[in-house]
Amino acid sequence: MRKMEKLLKVFHFGVTLLAWGILAVGFVRMLIAYPTLPKTLGIHFGPNGEFDLFDKKTELFTLFYPCIVSLIFLVVYEVLTFASGRVKTGLKINETGERMVREAIVILLDGLKWIFSFFYAGVWADCVIRQHAMNTTIGIVLVVVGFCLFVMCIAFLIAVRIKCPKQNDQLL
Repeated sequence: MRKMEKLLKVFHFGVTLLAWGILAVGFVRMLIAYPTLPKTLGIHFGPNGEFDLFDKKTELFTLFYPCIVSLIFLVVYEVLTFASGRVKTGLKINETGERMVREAIVILLDGLKWIFSFFYAGVWADCVIRQHAMNTTIGIVLVVVGFCLFVMCIAFLIAVRIKCPKQNDQLL
């Protein structure tokens, strides 16, 4: 196994552990804070970061909404990561290129997995627990980081397509 493959496996394991850990901590924090929360609490934020939706504390689905959303995204990203190693890309590239593309896709999915876990089970859940407005800058920064990851992945895919063509499909 190449050093890079080992490093990527360690990175993937670390990011996955971190993302699921953030979800677990957010959920436990919600459970611990539950008795001290007001009877009616803000659960959703408007564009200005202030609460725009309120609900009763007894509506557990709405209270745990940030953790539920984070859980859904984590499961989807885990399934996509699993599938990325088993589906052919369809690009006209050699085996090395295929492996590199799969690795890039896993890195992209790991980054997005962390972003969604951090935002929903971390930041959003914290704001609901503390009942304070959300700093909208955090959301904007995370969107920019996610967009940059996506653009870097696309640029990498183009570079791989140019550098790793199939032998019978050499680019001029």
